[in-house]
Amino acid sequence: MSEDVLSEFLPEKLGEKLVENEVRKLLLYYVNAFTNRLVTFINAAQSWAISYLGIPFRVETSQTRIENGVEVVIHAYIDPEVVGKIREVVERELKKEWGDSKTRLRALKYILADELRSSTGGVSALLSDMYSSTSESPNKTRRARAEVRAEERGSTTESS
Repeated sequence: MSEDVLSEFLPEKLGEKLVENEVRKLLLYYVNAFTNRLVTFINAAQSWAISYLGIPFRVETSQTRIENGVEVVIHAYIDPEVVGKIREVVERELKKEWGDSKTRLRALKYILADELRSSTGGVSALLSDMYSSTSESPNKTRRARAEVRAEERGSTTESS
């Protein structure tokens, strides 16, 4: 045997290989733990979008191992069916005469939420703060809905 082959079996070389093997195992453990945490955050963001925005995002991830790490590519997008439904509702409702722009926007948000909730199988809320501040009180919301109903009744009686 040559001296190079025999030198691999010397105690100091075996120790270096053992150290490298243990370092590799630890790095793999840390990278896996970090990747799992990233996936957890991605799933949480997806749940948040459904509960807070009322919009289900489609999320696709791909993971590639790189030296001492991982590359995670995230593709998040709104389903084309939902986009089509939003477009349909906006087009239909903007053709109606709603008076001032504030009332029209409130009405649009309210109608859009109802339409998407019924067509996407129980989505809890939709675009809750699309046009107004996040601190809209329940009384303001009730008032806005009452205004919308009054506007609808007014436009119905005018067209009769």
